[in-house]
Amino acid sequence: MSKQTISTITDKVMDGMAEWQNRPLDRVYPVLFVDAINVKIRDGQVANRPGGLS
Repeated sequence: MSKQTISTITDKVMDGMAEWQNRPLDRVYPVLFVDAINVKIRDGQVANRPGGLS
């Protein structure tokens, strides 16, 4: 892409970005963290399964 194309695209989204940055924030945002380690399990054949420390 040319520098002019990038500048044109940037100029078109700047107003929307400023509006998004200045929006009122909610007091609380729900968050869910999910974590797993894939381990190799041999049960007749080798398969990747999520596992962790017990």
